[in-house]
Amino acid sequence: MDTALKASAQLREYFVGILADRRREPRDDMVTVLAGADFDGVRMSDEQIYGFMRNLLPAGAETTSRSTASLAFGLLTHPAQLAALVADRGLLPQAIEEGIRWETPLLNFMRQTTRDVEFHGVAIPEDSMVSVNLGSANHDEARWDDPERFDIFRERKPHIGFGHGAHVCIVCTSPASRAPCSSTPCSTGCRGSVSAPMPRRRTSPACTSGPHHTSTWCGIERQGLIPNLAPTSKTSS
Repeated sequence: MDTALKASAQLREYFVGILADRRREPRDDMVTVLAGADFDGVRMSDEQIYGFMRNLLPAGAETTSRSTASLAFGLLTHPAQLAALVADRGLLPQAIEEGIRWETPLLNFMRQTTRDVEFHGVAIPEDSMVSVNLGSANHDEARWDDPERFDIFRERKPHIGFGHGAHVCIVCTSPASRAPCSSTPCSTGCRGSVSAPMPRRRTSPACTSGPHHTSTWCGIERQGLIPNLAPTSKTSS
C-alpha cells in the first residue's frame, strides 16, 4: 500500500506540470479539454483533473497493450484466420472486436448498487458492492456460440469488453482506440506461427495472459511497416 500511495503522489506531481503547461499553451489534447471544461458553469478542480488523469493514463496503456497482444496471439494460433485477414483487410474491424471479446483486457470492475435489485434470482440490497466480471459476460453461452473459440467470422454482436452505458471506457468510444491493433504484425501482412503445443493461459482476477512462448515471424508483405526485421526471426513474449 505504501508503494502504491507513493506512486500515486509521484504521478500527481507529474500531472501538475502538464496541467500548468496546457493552461499556458493549450494544445489539441485531453488535458487541455479538461482544463477548460465546465458543467453548468462549474469548472473541474485541479484535484479532480489529476484524479481523472490517474485513471486515464494506466487505463489506456493497459487495455491497448493487452488487446493488441491478445489479437496477435489469437491470429497466430489460428493460421487460417490470419491468412484470411492478410488477404482481406476489410476483416480487420471484426477481428479486433473478436479479440477484445475473446480475451477481455480487464476482467473485473467494482460497482455499487443504487437500489435493491434482483439479478438472476439473487437479491442484491441497495448500496452493495458488486464485482462485475466482463470476461464472463463476454463468454456467456446464452449469447455466444462456442464462446471459448476465437473466431473472427462469428456473428457480430456487441460485447462489453470496455463496459457499458454511463460506465463505458471513454477512451474506447473512438475508432482511434482500435488503431494500435490494426498495426500489429499479424494484420499488416506478416505471416507467423506460435510454437506447439498451444501455451496454456494464466488467469488472475484482473486479466488473463499467455505464458512465455516462442513465435516465428516471416515474410513481411507490406514494406516499411516493420523496418529492419530479418526475413525470419524469433521473439519471445
